[in-house]
Amino acid sequence: MPKEVIIAIIAGIAGVAGGIIAWIQAIRTARYKAEADSSLEKIKAETTIALEKMKTENERRRKAFEIASEESKPIETALAQAWHDIQTIKDLITRIVSPARYDLDLVLKDFKQAHSNLVEGYGQWGSNLSHVARIAWHKAKSSANDVELALLNQNTATDNTLILPPLIIESLREVRQSLTDQQMIIAASRQAIREQLLQHYLEVL
Repeated sequence: MPKEVIIAIIAGIAGVAGGIIAWIQAIRTARYKAEADSSLEKIKAETTIALEKMKTENERRRKAFEIASEESKPIETALAQAWHDIQTIKDLITRIVSPARYDLDLVLKDFKQAHSNLVEGYGQWGSNLSHVARIAWHKAKSSANDVELALLNQNTATDNTLILPPLIIESLREVRQSLTDQQMIIAASRQAIREQLLQHYLEVL
């Protein structure tokens, strides 16, 4: 066989082989592209689902927070008022057990108002409070009753101040400390109530 023919055959075979290799490579490239496109679409779909879930969760939390805030606001306000009334009674105790001069009529006026607020507030909001807050408010109310008895059952001096025996002074100081303890519980309950309601509505919404 002539050399030229052999060369031509080899060249033809090489061309066919090159074509086959190119064809195989093209198939592989197309397959890889298809797989990449499929993976990309899958990632896009998963991302879209994740974003939708996140959006739904954020909306659920927003709604729960709004409901919890609205529902807790009047109770938080009531607890804040109770804290303030307890503080007023504590300040009055400090005033009457100290040697400084004071006007008993003004003390009694301020005390009666704070005491009345505690009693009325507990009657209105007591059933809506947590167990610990309800007990604390009730104890504060009882302590205020003790202070009232101490104020009304003592003699007064010519300068319109109370004449308090040492035992009564010590008792009032103990009452003041008890009021501080109840005040701290009420303050903590006020801070926790919105979070508790938020958790509740996150569970039910």
